[in-house]
Amino acid sequence: MHFDSLDHKELLWHGEAAATTSHPRYFPGTSSYNATREGKCAEMVMWWVHHLAESTRAELQHVADFVLPLMPRDTAPEQDQSHEYAQQIGCTSCHTPVHLPGSPPMTPIARKNSSAPQYRTNCPDDPKTGKPTVWYEPAQGEAGLGKRIKRCDWDYTPFCQPCEGVGGMTWGNDEDQWAPMPCSKVGDPSDIPKDNLTSPLWPKDFSVQEYAHLTFPGRDPCKVNFRNSTYTLEFNTDHDGPVYHTIGRTGPSGPSPFPGSSYAYPNSNFYTTVDIVGRGVFCVCLGGHGNLDPTRQNALVGPLSYDFNRGAKLIGRERIKPEHMAHFVVADHWVKGPHHFWVDVATNQMLREWQPFNGLQTYYAWNYTRPAVRLPELCYKGLLHINISCVFPTPALNE
Repeated sequence: MHFDSLDHKELLWHGEAAATTSHPRYFPGTSSYNATREGKCAEMVMWWVHHLAESTRAELQHVADFVLPLMPRDTAPEQDQSHEYAQQIGCTSCHTPVHLPGSPPMTPIARKNSSAPQYRTNCPDDPKTGKPTVWYEPAQGEAGLGKRIKRCDWDYTPFCQPCEGVGGMTWGNDEDQWAPMPCSKVGDPSDIPKDNLTSPLWPKDFSVQEYAHLTFPGRDPCKVNFRNSTYTLEFNTDHDGPVYHTIGRTGPSGPSPFPGSSYAYPNSNFYTTVDIVGRGVFCVCLGGHGNLDPTRQNALVGPLSYDFNRGAKLIGRERIKPEHMAHFVVADHWVKGPHHFWVDVATNQMLREWQPFNGLQTYYAWNYTRPAVRLPELCYKGLLHINISCVFPTPALNE
């Protein structure tokens, strides 16, 4: 938050209230009055998403007269924007994006200009086959309620029901080339006691094994090519930010068709190795223009943080049988954007992730000991490495 104590806020609120009765520029209905009101609306939503636990949000949703305000439709005219307004309406008072060196200033995150879902829900027909390039359930809105099994983003209307959006293994992009994960409803969000609710956040430090069914880079709903791999994921939260390290065991690793290791650092540098018999033989560094945030200009994308799932919405509690698991488990089903997550009620460990145009991951063997992640010298010394697009020096992070 951009203030140190509630006293600061209370003094500010007192002054703003006095201005609405003593200064014509701030009378109700003026553009300055509206800017003050809309700044508060944006700040309320930010507090709700980033500073309240999911259990607290669930509790407030059952308070009869509690109403969460809407985000402003647009920013206020510049002449009506106070310093407080700028802090309330922006995201970077809390988040630190990585600026692309030598580029113009970063632009704000693009705002949605309609109530439609952020990502296209159906794909165009392939002229060669006459079928959609990637099949998703064609029925949307009320007609699709209860039928959106392969895909149900969090901005779909009506909101996803339990066992919608579960996805599953694919072997092509046609309607009959995928297998839904077995799922049955246990309860709606309102049925889950708040003291028995899971958290969709990762631990700050951990390692875990995963089966992966991924497409790269995974940003276009209508361009997917899933491939199977197995990994070990090692994750640290350093004082500079998250360090995300994968060790490829079988199958392709990221953009490489071969198994390898990857190291993603807070400055957006992404190193990936080609491994032979478990030993790295070559390393490349990717970043820069190849790793730009598609929602804003001149902002590089760093690794996931441990709390990347802040603000996720709870769909419900389900009995599921994740891929590569021999038994059913009861899990809470969360969604953020097009990304779905299942957390085991018994252990509070993430079991599964599904994003229909990014991938499917099944996790097992969680270990909460902080892993020692070290970038191999291969990636910054000698002749067997190349910097393809990174714009920052090798980070001084060894573990």
